[in-house]
Amino acid sequence: MMDSRHQKGESKLGCMLWVLVFGVAALIAFKMIPVKIQTSQLHDFMIEQARHGTARIDNDRLRKAIVRRAKELDLPLELDNVKVEMQRKRVRMEAKYVVPVEFPGYTYYWEFNHTVDETKFLTD
Repeated sequence: MMDSRHQKGESKLGCMLWVLVFGVAALIAFKMIPVKIQTSQLHDFMIEQARHGTARIDNDRLRKAIVRRAKELDLPLELDNVKVEMQRKRVRMEAKYVVPVEFPGYTYYWEFNHTVDETKFLTD
């Protein structure tokens, strides 16, 4: 058996490295998880609108509704970056935008391209 009294300070450097790694991972998660949640909520909104909200709405109003929801979620989506095509039985939507995620000394530009292609439910 090894006597722990002869291992003077050997684990301190390893412990500090693990604390540093954990701290960096926590910072990344702290910055990225809220953005992912917000973008997922916008995508879910687009799917919901494609499935149920398009029966009596035109393309322009639907584009504005998507941008309005993005603004509520603090996402930098502009009207020019939203495309909506409605046919009799299908709805196709696309939203492209970039979310800057700022870290100390670095900004990561996270690109999103949400595409929804759904059969719409006709209530006419």
